[in-house]
Amino acid sequence: MGVQSWHIYAEKDIFIAVSLVKHTLKSAAFPEADQQKVLVSVAELTRNILDHGSRFGLISWQVVSNSIRITVEDNGPGIQNLSEILDTVAPRADAKGLGLGLSGTKRLMDEFAIESSERGTKVCVSKRNTSTQATINR
Repeated sequence: MGVQSWHIYAEKDIFIAVSLVKHTLKSAAFPEADQQKVLVSVAELTRNILDHGSRFGLISWQVVSNSIRITVEDNGPGIQNLSEILDTVAPRADAKGLGLGLSGTKRLMDEFAIESSERGTKVCVSKRNTSTQATINR
């Protein structure tokens, strides 16, 4: 399966992206618990585009080597206090999503990398498929 992507312009695009990624996860036989972790992460990362980015971004994903790899990018102003945000444990009071954003995504996913500058932010995450069915289907 090749790289798939969806542009994030509005609230409805978050729901479409979550739905498309869910279809990919089901097709790759990811366990339900792992699907939920990935879908929460997708919702949080794409929500960040609308709330903190330039209100335009892109999510792309692909199943590679028994993992789903997801990249979310925007060309917003970047994140000034990145280490503080990544260390956050409690939900933010002003949050529109679950309030755990980047720190929650970092805990839910197996791999997490972020680049942020005044030209935008790029987050790359991945989750391994722990299903024995996925190994059989390879």
